Amino acid sequence: DGINMMQTAEGALGETSNMLQRMRELAVQSANGSYSTVQRGYLQTEFDALSSQIGKIATDTKWNDTSLIAATATFTYQAGKDTGQTVAVTVGPMTLAGLNLTAAITISTTTTANSSLATLDSAIGLVNSQRATIGAGINQMTYSVDNLSNIAANASASRSTIMDTDYATASTQLSKT
Repeated sequence: DGINMMQTAEGALGETSNMLQRMRELAVQSANGSYSTVQRGYLQTEFDALSSQIGKIATDTKWNDTSLIAATATFTYQAGKDTGQTVAVTVGPMTLAGLNLTAAITISTTTTANSSLATLDSAIGLVNSQRATIGAGINQMTYSVDNLSNIAANASASRSTIMDTDYATASTQLSKT
């Protein structure tokens, strides 16, 4: 369940990353001096819609009614039979505010488009860093599951060796008796 939960968060951040990349492309286009004010307005319309969708993804991405990327949270998963055998994954806020994508970010002029590039690059970096953290947690849980499966198989084989009767030896002993 923990792996599935974190894959849900990672999937949402994958889409967020795609939208941030598109927003960056729009900012680069708007910074180009060959666009008119009207054309920049069209670019701004798409830019605003993408920004809005990033906010929606952050608030709507949930697992069992628990928000995954809307606020800083540490998710702790039991990864063994004993207390303390856990895997913890900390997720930061991937909201517009968490990514520093304030209402002031705009691409309606060449000047504001150029200044927005640095903000977008920073947001892309934050998302990439968070995706790396989640991916590391998923890998850690996957290896934990694999290890627990090996332990269970080996314990079962050991129990079988101890408990199972060697029918050839038992038959021979019965015949002697």
